[in-house]
Amino acid sequence: MTTLAHMNQHQEIAIDFTGFQEVESASLKSLDLLNAQSWCQNIEKLYLAPGSNEIVSVYLSKIIPSSDSIHPYIWIIEGVLPTGFLNAQQITTPSQALGTYIGETEKWIDASRNQQDTSNLIPLSVSAPNFEAFETTLNIIKKRIYPGWI
Repeated sequence: MTTLAHMNQHQEIAIDFTGFQEVESASLKSLDLLNAQSWCQNIEKLYLAPGSNEIVSVYLSKIIPSSDSIHPYIWIIEGVLPTGFLNAQQITTPSQALGTYIGETEKWIDASRNQQDTSNLIPLSVSAPNFEAFETTLNIIKKRIYPGWI
C-alpha cells in the first residue's frame, strides 16, 4: 500500500494510492477548467483512480495552489456529467470523492432549478442545463455505477 501523507495548516491527511495510475492528462477540458480556477497556479501531477471508466472518471491532482489556505490535492470528477472539483482535505478515497460529487451535484441541481445562488456549492461548468436529463443521468450513476465504488 502506497500512502501519501500531507500535513497542512489544519490536519494531516492520508490517501491510499493502491491501484492509482499516474497519467499525463485527463480530458483537455477538465485540465483547462482546473487551470482556469483562481486558486490553481499549476498542475504538478495527475492520478487516475481505480474503477474509472468512460462514464465517470475520478482523478486526484496535485496542484500548486495560489495561497497556503488552498489544499494542494484536488479531486476531479469527469465523464458524462459536468466536471467537478473537490478539495481532498477531508475526502481521502475515490469512493468518497464520487459520493461527495453526487451529493453536491444534487444540491446544485436543486438550487439551480429554484434559481437560488450556487456560489457556495460545487463549481460546475453548466450553461442552461436540462435539469431532467441532468438529474436522470446523475441518478443512473448514483444507483448503477457508484455502488461498485464502495
